[in-house]
Amino acid sequence: MESFIQKKREHNKTSKTGFSILLYNGNENEALEVYKSFAKQFDYIKVKLTYISPDWKVITNPYSTKIEAEHILMVIKEHYPDAKVL
Repeated sequence: MESFIQKKREHNKTSKTGFSILLYNGNENEALEVYKSFAKQFDYIKVKLTYISPDWKVITNPYSTKIEAEHILMVIKEHYPDAKVL
């Protein structure tokens, strides 16, 4: 049991934790447009463009709590109504 706990602790140190906001999920061209537009409009929110086959995703960096992510989501929803917390 102690070995399992130690492995879990090591995994948690390297894994991405928190709650991100998904702005877009789909084709590359549209994802790039959303990424550029969002980065200009919300320059204080870190965002990244990733590819997870078969779709491109535009997501924010993770927030440590769901409440924090939902607070940012309320601001984003005005311009990106399909955005959601992951």
